[in-house]
Amino acid sequence: MSRELRSLLAREISELAMITGPQVRAARALLGWSQTKLSRQSGVSASVIRRFEIGRHQSHESTLIAIKAALAEGGVEFIGAVGVQIRTDDQRVKKLGALAN
Repeated sequence: MSRELRSLLAREISELAMITGPQVRAARALLGWSQTKLSRQSGVSASVIRRFEIGRHQSHESTLIAIKAALAEGGVEFIGAVGVQIRTDDQRVKKLGALAN
């Protein structure tokens, strides 16, 4: 693998892993998930999630990717380095819209 390709892949992986503790906490709240449920969905221990959310744990990229992937699969979309929202294509959003009408 070329040095350029390795560098590109490293940057992409770093971008995938860019999430913050407050984003994780907000994403869980949007989904109605406990730390235990996120732990089950991501394969990351609840204690690591708890410490990461309060800023007392620097997680490995692979851990952050697992957390982010589980939340994304649950229906959350990460916005930049600070925000989260429910994906607009998510069925729950469609159901809520139908209930509001």
